[in-house]
Amino acid sequence: MTEVLELTKDLIKCRSVTPNNDGAMQVIESFLRGAGFDVEIFECSDPDGWNVSNLYASFSKGNGPNLAFVGHVDVVPVGDILNWSSSPFEPSVVDGKLFGRGASDMKSAIAAFCVAAKSFIMSSDFNGTISFLITGDEEEGSPQGMRSLINWCIKNTKLPNFAIIGEPTSSEKIGDYVNIGRRGSINFKVISNGTQGHVAYPEFAHNAINPMISFLNTILAKKWDDGDSAFEPTSLEITSISVDNDVTNIIPGRAEARFNVRFNNNYTADSLIALFRDMASLISSTLEVQSFPSGDPFVTDSEKLIDSIKSAIFDVTGINTCTTTKGATSDGRFLIKYCPLIEFGCCYSSIHKENEFVNVDDIGVLVNIYTKFLERFFLDN
Repeated sequence: MTEVLELTKDLIKCRSVTPNNDGAMQVIESFLRGAGFDVEIFECSDPDGWNVSNLYASFSKGNGPNLAFVGHVDVVPVGDILNWSSSPFEPSVVDGKLFGRGASDMKSAIAAFCVAAKSFIMSSDFNGTISFLITGDEEEGSPQGMRSLINWCIKNTKLPNFAIIGEPTSSEKIGDYVNIGRRGSINFKVISNGTQGHVAYPEFAHNAINPMISFLNTILAKKWDDGDSAFEPTSLEITSISVDNDVTNIIPGRAEARFNVRFNNNYTADSLIALFRDMASLISSTLEVQSFPSGDPFVTDSEKLIDSIKSAIFDVTGINTCTTTKGATSDGRFLIKYCPLIEFGCCYSSIHKENEFVNVDDIGVLVNIYTKFLERFFLDN
């Protein structure tokens, strides 16, 4: 327990708010090199100045399958520092909980898999490769994250055959849920363009708010579907409405709203985009709908991965885990095009919150589950 707890603390100490690394990759590199892994850290950047550190590490015995642990060291901003009971980048243990930004999402999982992999390769004669694909850019849309890391793997013929992502997937207790897929996600921005004017003379203006209200009411009233065999129903959430108008005697000439749609296999990204544009056009020609797809729905079809993690969880905890496709998007939406994957990690109740934490005992349990998972995956016939 001491080894994985200290490694988790060392990672939390790194102020790795996207896209900053602040030494987090070097912490992982040092540990994995000490365990016998070959490690490469490389920088990715774009013309906008977005610079990201990505890491690939591997340990091979024989020519068996390449199983990758996939994760990210970047974290979301801390929010209001006054709402933290301790400094978010100075890990502290209180009442059996380890507090710090990234404790749950997902530095504890990275530390746990590092320790599990070290233990497994030292004690087992397996046939295959254990690799790590760790990015510093997951929380902000991944412009230079997993997609760049995958391209690097393709160029260097290092793509994994299977993957497990350490995203927090557990709900009430560690091991109660494993993700085998995710719904698709699209972010939308709708702009209403009107004509500014004086409220006393509406005949000379066109209020941008009115068609916006009609459009938002229309999309909120629509029942999308009842879900399908793999996914829960499609859902829509409006996330912002803005009008640049601080006075009461001006009719606004512009309004903007944003919303997100999480969708299942009843739709494609293209069909949803076309549908929203049609709905907007029926309300007003002044409405402009912009779309930003994040990923398509996917489901893992690898019985080897699913059976290995389910049996590992049962062996360690006695829990008959449930498989699910709930949750937010992850780097799985990029990697699923190249290999089957599952997602399993600690509890998600505190992720992205102030006073983010992970139960200290859960980190040890996670090490044991990951170790048993490696045994089941590589050693069971």
